[in-house]
Amino acid sequence: MRHLSQRETIIELARTLNNARDADGLTDEPSGDRSDRLLLNAYIYHQGSYAEVERCLYRLRDWHQECYWHFTERYLASERRQTLGCPECGQATEAGVRHMHRVNRKQRKVERGPIIEERWHPGVDMTRVDRALDFLEADWKRHEVRPPQLPVELFRILAA
Repeated sequence: MRHLSQRETIIELARTLNNARDADGLTDEPSGDRSDRLLLNAYIYHQGSYAEVERCLYRLRDWHQECYWHFTERYLASERRQTLGCPECGQATEAGVRHMHRVNRKQRKVERGPIIEERWHPGVDMTRVDRALDFLEADWKRHEVRPPQLPVELFRILAA
């Protein structure tokens, strides 16, 4: 099982924050009537460190607004979808197109497989995203005793 760094954990918490707040939870599947969904929401939201991530994001917004927009567009507002492509480089590939990789001076055809494609606003500046992550990590260490934690269900998926 792979261990996630504090930075990776904060990123995954930010990516899944909207789903944890959502009544359908992390699985995006309906779970019965409204009262059931509210119970599921409370369970997932409070199982991980989502409340602390929200607190850190509010501080980021108040102290570094220019970095806040870039971070939220990159991780909270990005669009993720599963598609077919090269599992080695993560590039989406067209059906019937030969995708090649050079391994030990030899060309090798790579079969298409499922990959996660992520899209975000083209105006996002990754240096500001990195500065925002630096702030979030430092703010977390200053105010929280426990390291950031993912919900158990999400951690099992990511650490596999």
